[in-house]
Amino acid sequence: MGITKKQITARAERLGFSFISFTHPKQTPHFQDFFKLVNKYKNTKLDFLSKPYVIKGRKDPSSLLDNAQSILILGINYPYEHSIDIERLNNNGVI
Repeated sequence: MGITKKQITARAERLGFSFISFTHPKQTPHFQDFFKLVNKYKNTKLDFLSKPYVIKGRKDPSSLLDNAQSILILGINYPYEHSIDIERLNNNGVI
């Protein structure tokens, strides 16, 4: 018997992840919005998103790993000291 979602979730929580989700390796309904965003920022520091392998992986996530049945999504909440003014970022990301 394989590992269950419940076991994976419990382990991820012990490791400190605050967001844990599972999905299927299929194109999301938001792919066209992603594609429009990529085209909008094509000649900026976000142009890595327009690389063919990134587009292919977003369009068909099952192409990333043969026989993949699920995708695990993990996230961590972290505090920040000030709000971010998106307009002033000048196409630079914030980590």
